[in-house]
Amino acid sequence: RVKAAGLEGRVRLEVCDYRNAAKAFGAGCFDKVASVEMIEAVGHAYLLGYFKAIEACLRPGGVAAIQAIVVPDSRYESYRRGSDFIRKHIFPGGHLSCPGYIRTCAQGAKLAPDEESTRSLALSYAKTLRIWRARFAAKLPEITAMQAAESVKRAAKGGISVDGAFNAEFGRKFEYYFAICEAGFGSRHIDVLQLRFAKPGAPPQPAGANADAGAARTRLGQVNGGGAFYDA
Repeated sequence: RVKAAGLEGRVRLEVCDYRNAAKAFGAGCFDKVASVEMIEAVGHAYLLGYFKAIEACLRPGGVAAIQAIVVPDSRYESYRRGSDFIRKHIFPGGHLSCPGYIRTCAQGAKLAPDEESTRSLALSYAKTLRIWRARFAAKLPEITAMQAAESVKRAAKGGISVDGAFNAEFGRKFEYYFAICEAGFGSRHIDVLQLRFAKPGAPPQPAGANADAGAARTRLGQVNGGGAFYDA
């Protein structure tokens, strides 16, 4: 895709643990960091470290844009001490944070929240999930004819048959998953937010260059979970 877009030599793709990004690329080497629904895989106990890793990657004056699925602050304590269908069957080990705790951890890492930039995509997400569910149902006969990879067979517990076929239980499980997510976002029981944070300080200007030229050199660092669910 990089080659097809004519971006060879301008884009660098790396598989890297976010905790090692500053060491791998150099502390303060990025003007911007984008994290798209990776935060759900971090966990409550490690969220401060996640923001410290982002802060370490940013130059002074740099900004981080984060897209996160969240629960309301009022339900967070009960949520994080419990479990549910998604955490048991779809994303084992997954964890949704809440806006308040995200801001607390960001500030603990010396990243300032930009409250005016916060945007909710919940209703758009509900529509997206409705479309995903319809497409999944339409393709289910093809899906059930597929065989899971050996790594999936070993890791999966229920929902995939012994011989590795995606069985009827698998189909019901994901139809239910899409449906409850659609309802959750549509009712704002859960939300998906785009958040912006800034590292204090003024970005250094290149010697002998004006601000416009400096801005043209902006680089984008991405700390991204990826995955089919995130990339519809």
